[in-house]
Amino acid sequence: MLFIVTGIAYFLFGLWLLATLERKGRFQQPDRSLLPNFSATLRVISKDNVFVKMMLANFLMMFVYGQVESSLPQVIVRSGIADAAQLVAGLVLVNTMTIILFQFPTLKLLESVPLFTRTRLGMALMGLAQVGFMFTPEAFPLGWYLACFVLSMGEVIAFPTLNVQIDRLAPAHLRGSYFGAAALYSLGFAIAPLAGGMMIEYLNAQWLYGLCFVLCLAMMGLYYLAQREQEMGEKERLSRATEC
Repeated sequence: MLFIVTGIAYFLFGLWLLATLERKGRFQQPDRSLLPNFSATLRVISKDNVFVKMMLANFLMMFVYGQVESSLPQVIVRSGIADAAQLVAGLVLVNTMTIILFQFPTLKLLESVPLFTRTRLGMALMGLAQVGFMFTPEAFPLGWYLACFVLSMGEVIAFPTLNVQIDRLAPAHLRGSYFGAAALYSLGFAIAPLAGGMMIEYLNAQWLYGLCFVLCLAMMGLYYLAQREQEMGEKERLSRATEC
């Protein structure tokens, strides 16, 4: 019944878009000679070591975050916890309410903190949440809620900075290409259910969340290296400018 209601809602939303979107005549195929060469642009972007490190870290971040929506419900259901469905629904509610209530106040509080530091703080909270998921006993549902809250706070801090960093990092003439390439890190979210499910099936949840904790450390390390490399590049450009 849930999927039927969801399907009807999307169908009605599609009809509403069809009726309200402004039509500006027939679509014209753009001149291909004016379109950017994607392969050439990708080669240029791949030489930006700061961007590559950030995208690898963001890929890992999406993989870790994806476990909450895919693997965590499996872990709870398989554990035989009473009212598992209610617990999963409660975790979704905790995540949603944390984002709604804390996102703007937290970003306001941290607006003077450098972006790289802010992102690493969010990653550290996500890593701390993995420890909570790893060691929470089955008979202590409050532990799941606390771990989910900590992870959601990490999401609140880290996620909004991703696009801001890309916007500041990308050259003006390649900004669209940078954002397009940055979308590849969402593949981490797509891979998360498959990899997480396999680890739960052939190992156990502790191995999965232990891996996610290690990945959080790797994410923080990559962002630290990216920050250092960016700062060194800025110093080199500044020294060249003063020499001229």
